Amino acid sequence: MSNNNESSIGQWLKEKRVKNQWDTHKMAAMAGMGQSQISKIETGGSSLTMNALISLSWALKIDIEEVAEKTNTPLVIGRQPEIRDKANLPNRLTSYDLEALFFKYFLRQDEKLLTSLTLYFREAYFVASQRRNVDFDDVQKQVRQALMLGQRIPLPKRITMEVLWEHYSENGILTLDDAAAYLVLSRTKASMTLQQLSNATEIAQSILSRIEQGQTERLGLDDIAKIDKVLGAEGRIFSMFWHALEFQLGISRNRFYIYGDAMSPFAWHAYPLADTFVKLARWTELYSSFSWLKSFREQDENLYQNLAELAATDYIDNNNLARLSGKTFDYLQLSLPHLLLGSNDTPDVMGGKFILDQSTVNLWNFVKQEIEKHRLGPDTIALMRENTNCEDYQGMFRAVLQERLKEDEKFRNKLMDTLNWLTDQPQPPTWAAGKGKIEIEKEK
Repeated sequence: MSNNNESSIGQWLKEKRVKNQWDTHKMAAMAGMGQSQISKIETGGSSLTMNALISLSWALKIDIEEVAEKTNTPLVIGRQPEIRDKANLPNRLTSYDLEALFFKYFLRQDEKLLTSLTLYFREAYFVASQRRNVDFDDVQKQVRQALMLGQRIPLPKRITMEVLWEHYSENGILTLDDAAAYLVLSRTKASMTLQQLSNATEIAQSILSRIEQGQTERLGLDDIAKIDKVLGAEGRIFSMFWHALEFQLGISRNRFYIYGDAMSPFAWHAYPLADTFVKLARWTELYSSFSWLKSFREQDENLYQNLAELAATDYIDNNNLARLSGKTFDYLQLSLPHLLLGSNDTPDVMGGKFILDQSTVNLWNFVKQEIEKHRLGPDTIALMRENTNCEDYQGMFRAVLQERLKEDEKFRNKLMDTLNWLTDQPQPPTWAAGKGKIEIEKEK
C-alpha cells in the first residue's frame, strides 16, 4: 500500500471518528488500541494492519463493503449471524458453546479439567496414530503446557480446506491456526513453494513463514490481500484471517452478546483455555467423537439459557467476573504499592508526595478482607508485598478476587455498587511534586 493510499485511508478513518464526535482518546478506548497508534494511522505515519482495520471498523460500525472499497482489498465473505438458540446449533464448536465452556471452566482450571481434556485428546491421538499406544503423561504434559504456558496444541494433519471452510460457512469458531492452515493448503493446491509465493507477492519468505504458522500478531493488510490474489482464493484466505482475528481480538464475543452495538473489543482473558477447547474440537471431530460437546450441551442446558438471556452490559460490565476483577485492580493498581507497604515503608520519589483519599483506602480494605478469606489470599497478598510490580503476582491477585466474586454474591453486588459510585467521583490517586512524604488524606 502506497504512502498516499495510506494517508487517504487514514483521512477517511479520521472523518468517521469526527462524525462520531470522538477524540482520539475515545477512539482508542472503543477500538482497544493505543491513542498514539490511532494518530499515526490517521496521518499515514503507520502502516495499516488487518488487526487495526478490524478494530477500527468494528468501533466505527463501518460496513465490510465500504471497507473493501476504500482499502482496495477483497470483500470479506459474509457469515450467518451469531446463534443464540441452543436448539439450532450446528454440529460445530460455536461462539455459544465456547462462551458456555469458558464461563464454566475459566475459574476451574483444576486437575479434574486437566484430566478430562487429556483423556479426550488421548483418544483422538490414539485413533490418529493408527491405534498405537499414546502415553497419558505425555498428553497431559502437552495440555498443561497449552493451558498454563500458552504453547498451542497443533491442528491435526488430516484437516482439509473443505473442513475449514465448512467451519467458516457454518459460523464455527476460527483461530489464526485455522486460517494459517487454510493458507498452507491453498499454496499446496496451487503447487507453489514458499519461495515462489514470496517472489510472486514480494513479501519476505520469513514473513510468509510466520503467517503460515499463525505466529504473527500484526498482519499487513496488503500482505494478506496479495496472498489471496496470487493464490486465486477469491477472498477466502482474506476472509479466514479477518474472522480469525475477530475471534482473537474479542470482536466475535461482542457480536454474540450485543448484536453489533458499539463497544470496545471484549478480548479473552485466558486465550489459551479458549484455544485449547477449539483444538479439542478439531481433533475429536476428525478422529474420535464429538460426543463430549453434545453431552456438555445436554448437561449444562441451564447455563446456555442463562447466557442467552444476559443483557450485554450486564454480562460484560458486571456479571463477567474477569471484567469486574480487572476493573477493581485497575482502580487500585497505582495505589497498591503504598497500600501494601504502608507510608512508613515507601520512600519518597523525586521529592514528591503520593496522596490517597479515604475512598481508595476503604475499597482496598474491603477487597483485602474478602481476598484473605480465600485459601490462597494471604499468600497472594504477601507475595505482592514482596514484589509489588510482578505481573504474575498481580495475575494471582485478580484470579483469587474472581473466585471470591464467584463464591459470594453479596460481595459481588456490593463491589459493583462501590465501583459504580467511585466511577462518578474524581480519580483518587494523585501525584503532587515536591511535597515530601506520602500522606493519606482522612475524611473530614
